[in-house]
Amino acid sequence: MTLRGVIFDLGGTLMNFHPPGGGWREMEARGAAGWYAYLAARGYALPDEAAVIEAIWRQVSSAWRDLGEGRLVDVAEMALVRQLAKAAAALGIALTPEDALEAERAYVARIQEVVQPIPGGRETLRALQQRGLRLALISNTMWPGEFHRADLARFDLLAPFEALFFSADENAWKPAPEIFQRAVRALDVAPEEAVYIGDSRMLDVWGAQQAGLRGVWVENDDPYLPQGMDIIPDATIRRLTDLLPVVDAWRNHLEQVQK
Repeated sequence: MTLRGVIFDLGGTLMNFHPPGGGWREMEARGAAGWYAYLAARGYALPDEAAVIEAIWRQVSSAWRDLGEGRLVDVAEMALVRQLAKAAAALGIALTPEDALEAERAYVARIQEVVQPIPGGRETLRALQQRGLRLALISNTMWPGEFHRADLARFDLLAPFEALFFSADENAWKPAPEIFQRAVRALDVAPEEAVYIGDSRMLDVWGAQQAGLRGVWVENDDPYLPQGMDIIPDATIRRLTDLLPVVDAWRNHLEQVQK
């Protein structure tokens, strides 16, 4: 079988969500500050802002750890609005449903101010399309997909994708095979006809490989490789544009084999 489908991760692969000079914690702190500002403007009695930011960080980071280490029983709990509700309850803040949703939007909006596309993404997507490949996206994200679609559209990255899967909407999370299976079905390709590209060796590469896809790792200094796991990508790239010769070589090899 030839290569027909290419599926991308989002954060760390096509988009950078971290503020300049900061990392994951600083990203969540920006969001928490937006959440706090919205609720303060609505007249809620709140603890000190620094305490709120710390409480939200503890809640969100522990949820991601539980997911990655297989301790999370109900993956629906990963949705951002639910995580923020848990942090609010721990702080003694009782939110109306309407304010909970609007505060979530304020959280996301603060982070969206610093979102930037990773260089080479637009060119790579277009080049893959020109090769006749079908494209999809899978993102492990607490955010509702509407926010990510808006960012992709803002940076002219949305149109090439035939299907997009955001875990908080799908109630399915990498590395579980189910979300990869949904993507290949949407593209009408077999798993062995598809490749997944992402920056996490466990969630992206290993997850894809367990579902029967090839896994390409976008090399970085934080690969998320749990202790004791030895995961070998089918290919490793440093820049998105490096994907094109990899894909071309695979396709040429498969075509030669089939002759």
